[in-house]
Amino acid sequence: RKGYRDLARRLAEEALARAAVQYEEVVRLRPTDGQSLLNLAGIYGQLRKHTEAARAWGLYLALDPGNFEAHVQRGTHLLMAGQSDEAADALKTALELQPGSARAYQILGDIYAGAEQDDQAILHYRKALEIEPGNVRIRLALGEVLVQAKRPQEAFAEAEAVLAADAANRFALDLKGRALRDLRRFAEAEAAAD
Repeated sequence: RKGYRDLARRLAEEALARAAVQYEEVVRLRPTDGQSLLNLAGIYGQLRKHTEAARAWGLYLALDPGNFEAHVQRGTHLLMAGQSDEAADALKTALELQPGSARAYQILGDIYAGAEQDDQAILHYRKALEIEPGNVRIRLALGEVLVQAKRPQEAFAEAEAVLAADAANRFALDLKGRALRDLRRFAEAEAAAD
């Protein structure tokens, strides 16, 4: 059964790779064909070829520079390709287009967290939470950065906010335990770990 799934996945990837070659040719012949650029970017995204996907999104943006989603997608793929400065620029442009996007702030937070720029990561995660206060993923990411920044009381508060909605959230329990340990409340940290 596993062998069948592996074969099916490999065949699907080969078909996507062939489609990418065909779309590259279409784009070469018709560089202003926006739909082909979108298809090409999507195929490269499915293949996890992030540099190529970011390039295709960039070509699409040359046709439609005001497209918020294209800036977010380009920024996401640039981040996955390890080009964090370029990713941040793309997401800042997206935020100029839609300043109320929690997703763009969250991805910027991820970029700054990865670059260990804790203050910037905290700022962007908090902006995202202002827009989407119930977003657990953002709250946990903020908590992780707060622990990293040696701000355990604030990390503890983020863990508690998640646990108020989902008392069994393992990630929040782990975050709470680490924050309590950093606060030197060892008995409570052990209880959270259990």
